Amino acid sequence: METDEWYFDCNATLSVDPANEVPSDATVFDYANLSTERRAEFDAAVGGSNSAESADAASFSERTDAYEFWVERPYVRYENETYTSVVAIC
Repeated sequence: METDEWYFDCNATLSVDPANEVPSDATVFDYANLSTERRAEFDAAVGGSNSAESADAASFSERTDAYEFWVERPYVRYENETYTSVVAIC
């Protein structure tokens, strides 16, 4: 049976890197204005920690608010630097 709906059976992973250039029409969020959950995900991604807790924070299902937020690739201003986000699946 074929279906038009499909998804990977794995979590998405967030990574963030300093942005070389920020487009003039980009959405840029100040870190302080992110929700507690988005800050935890950002911290885990920017921290590059290999701890299981950190890895879990930067990993989420495609069916969550986190995925919907980060997949739009918003920029985050944090400690005088602007970061760009990338969501990878599997």
